Amino acid sequence: MIFLPKEIFNWYVSRFYNLNSKFNLYPPDKEFFALQKNLFLFQCLYSNFKNLSSKSIIDFGCGIGINLLILKNFDSKIKCFGIDRFTEFEADKQRYCGSFERLISIHDSFGSLLIKADPVTERLNQLPKVNLTVSYDVIEHLPYQANRLIENMAYHTLKSGTIHIATPNQVSLINRIKSLLGKNTWEDYDHWFNDPEFYGHIRELTYYESFKSFKSISSSPTNVYVFNLVPYSFRKVYNYTFYKISSFLSLLHKPSAYYLLASNTLN
Repeated sequence: MIFLPKEIFNWYVSRFYNLNSKFNLYPPDKEFFALQKNLFLFQCLYSNFKNLSSKSIIDFGCGIGINLLILKNFDSKIKCFGIDRFTEFEADKQRYCGSFERLISIHDSFGSLLIKADPVTERLNQLPKVNLTVSYDVIEHLPYQANRLIENMAYHTLKSGTIHIATPNQVSLINRIKSLLGKNTWEDYDHWFNDPEFYGHIRELTYYESFKSFKSISSSPTNVYVFNLVPYSFRKVYNYTFYKISSFLSLLHKPSAYYLLASNTLN
């Protein structure tokens, strides 16, 4: 994986904030966190697409799908598709950006297509097979047989295409510190204890577990990339230097990084 050039970093940050300002995709208190995480994911997309003449992507469990919008801005020829059950929209737990129908309308205006379907089990034969299938912050929500998600993604991926799976690291440094302080590292207690429907994390992966993600569908080696957050207090001075420093610091001890992305090119 390569780091983003400075001009692309600056373009991405500007585009992210402009989109969020225009469409209210993330609430103010989560905007900086969302920027950093989606920037890391875009960095992985950029690395994958850089040398491809034909580019296409399906995002499994896309949610808001802001990187699909940004990809279409970056290169209008990229074919972008998003699949999600959008349960949180239906269950009166709507995201900050509003209804599912509004989200579809936003994506339509950019040329990306959202489909309401189960990303774990449904085979969408109306879609073309693509260069890259991705799934961010989904696998940790699955109560069992997480391999079904991986296998469904492989079904929709071209031969020699690539699959990305991203998830928080259950044994990140911040979680280790919380445990030492006697704090629970899992979901909010009241949400789990009281709410009629639970959308929290069932099981997150560790750095070393991420290498095993694709063993059922590929014998090629898996790469795992990592990412750490810059604290919220630095949001007003966050720039390319902070991006590079935080990226390099993440590499010092990968098993304790905050966020993981496993990548495998099918053989």
